[in-house]
Amino acid sequence: MKVKPEMKITLIYLVSGILWILISDRFLLFFFNDFELKKLTYLQSVKGFFYVASTALLLFLLLRRQYKIINAKVEQLERYTQELEMSNKELEQFAYVASHDLQEPLRTIISFITKLETEYKEKFDERGKQYIGFAVSGAKRMRTLILDLLEYSKIGKEKQKTEIQDINQIVQEILLLHHEVITQKKAQIHVQKLPVINTDSSAIFQIFHQLIGNALKYTNEMILPSITIAIEETNHDWIFSVADNGIGIEKQYFKKIFLLFQRLHSSEEFNGNGIGLAIVKKNVDKLNGRVWVISEKDKGATFYFSLKKKSLQ
Repeated sequence: MKVKPEMKITLIYLVSGILWILISDRFLLFFFNDFELKKLTYLQSVKGFFYVASTALLLFLLLRRQYKIINAKVEQLERYTQELEMSNKELEQFAYVASHDLQEPLRTIISFITKLETEYKEKFDERGKQYIGFAVSGAKRMRTLILDLLEYSKIGKEKQKTEIQDINQIVQEILLLHHEVITQKKAQIHVQKLPVINTDSSAIFQIFHQLIGNALKYTNEMILPSITIAIEETNHDWIFSVADNGIGIEKQYFKKIFLLFQRLHSSEEFNGNGIGLAIVKKNVDKLNGRVWVISEKDKGATFYFSLKKKSLQ
């Protein structure tokens, strides 16, 4: 039979109190044999027993009341947690289905608009050509958004597969993917010697891909881009960082940028859909890590993410 916590605490208090009375009183009687003192000691013992029993009862009633309140709060919290988990699953499922099903009609739209632009280009005036350009550009942005949303919805669905990964090799692969942009912007890339760790290759690839991509995207036109990828090792963590000398971020937006669809700039200023850093955070969370940023407006930004060594073993 399982003893309730309030009953267990009350019994411990009751037994401890009675033992203390018996031991202390017998200790006194061991040294004093006076009859009146013995009577007084017995009387004190009875009073002590009554006091301990009454306070034990009061303690039990108070504890029972508090545990009822705590249990009710815990049950309410569990219900909220279950509802939130169900809501998240439904939202992820909706995002996956919507993203997947929207791709086919969007491909058709892009295909026909492109054909229209190619085959009837000479029949449009400048304004018509401009409208066609807007349509093609908008459709392509929508396709990118859908693909990114699909990628975001898949994070966490697959079982995590940890393998020994050379982070240096992963970063070099990502830099190769961005070679055209790096060359075009004459960006200087500095990479420290990175560790070999046991981690999920897909998650770590997406994290670095998005962070390096952002560092190359949000550059200051007046300054040649410089990006530094570094590592700091502590007793318990690997702390990776991607630093740039770009446009920077104001402190008030540090938390906002990791939320889905949060953009600080218009699509005319910088391409993007506000999913990249949300993908970073979701993957870091998947690896039981932490991600944060240190930045100032017009002074660049440094994105950090830490991974616990124990979780990588």
